[in-house]
Amino acid sequence: MQRCPAQDTNPLANVFPSHVPAAMDDKIAQFCQVTGCVDPAKAKFFLESSNGEIDAAISAFFGAPRPSVSPEISHP
Repeated sequence: MQRCPAQDTNPLANVFPSHVPAAMDDKIAQFCQVTGCVDPAKAKFFLESSNGEIDAAISAFFGAPRPSVSPEISHP
């Protein structure tokens, strides 16, 4: 799994080739830095779903339901 880079570098060029604008690369890096997300594709999904609005994407990421494991309750 690839990690998101620091905002001052741009190794995302390998993950998202030239068809991804540089502005999106910067937003993906910022999103990953703020959220701790390690999946650039997930970051891009949240950004695209929020029309490129970084604050809305971050809010959606933290507000997104996360799979939870319910403990098994055994009844005698």
